[in-house]
Amino acid sequence: MEKIYYSDPPLPQEEIELFKIFKKTLVTPLQEMVLQNEIKNKKIMLSISENEEIVDLSIKSLLSDMIKYFIAFDFQILYGGNLKYENKEMNLVIQILKTLDFYKKIDVISSDKRVINYVAYPLNITNEDKINTMKEIDYIFINPDNLPLEEAQTNFSNNRIWERSLTAMREKIVEDSDYLIIAGGKTRGFKGKMPGILEEFLNGLKNKKPLFLLGAFNGVTKEIINYIQGKETSEEIKKYLENIPKNIFLNNGLTEEENRILFELENSSQIIELILKGIRNLEVR
Repeated sequence: MEKIYYSDPPLPQEEIELFKIFKKTLVTPLQEMVLQNEIKNKKIMLSISENEEIVDLSIKSLLSDMIKYFIAFDFQILYGGNLKYENKEMNLVIQILKTLDFYKKIDVISSDKRVINYVAYPLNITNEDKINTMKEIDYIFINPDNLPLEEAQTNFSNNRIWERSLTAMREKIVEDSDYLIIAGGKTRGFKGKMPGILEEFLNGLKNKKPLFLLGAFNGVTKEIINYIQGKETSEEIKKYLENIPKNIFLNNGLTEEENRILFELENSSQIIELILKGIRNLEVR
């Protein structure tokens, strides 16, 4: 089948399908990088959330761009969140679904979903939501204490249950991932024993997972970058990082200079290009 090259970002799946009628395949430069290096079946964890400083929708835009690219690369996307998250404007699971709806029209239910959503007890997904999203999302429910679902509503105010469930969820999602992309994150007003982005970062570090840190979206991720660069870090975050060395190894296939660039980049295509470069370098070793 003849290839036609066009500029990034990838086109929606419906438009790509039209070209198959003419026995032509549409490929962007970044897709070609993935194809040439035979990067397959990768599980990418998106450790991304809003923070107190972002007043525009840049974090949602970043997430949407990553979803459309990673779907085009045929990667699997792992995310911890919930459809019923109280901040409707920043519910990133809903944002994932909106992007999937536009970029990946799926007519049949596949056993190999492109997105896996990890849900920590006492949160749950209604049967109606499961049915409505069953073509796009696979759900993994984390309930470390095997507590009854019928008691979930009464357990919402129990911080100890939240802490155990969220920690178990974050350990599981990191364990299942090949690569972690980390951006944003609330420094206060979080559930669990520490900010979620920070706990996922520390789990990734512990498990020697490749870590890509995006500092331009501020929040916890920017504080982590400040700490490892020896810059001023808020006391709220520093207390969780004091036991790790500042010269940590991110294990992401990028040089120190390339990581410094990634720490500051805001453009989604450039961010994804650098992340792919790191993945390629690790895969071809």
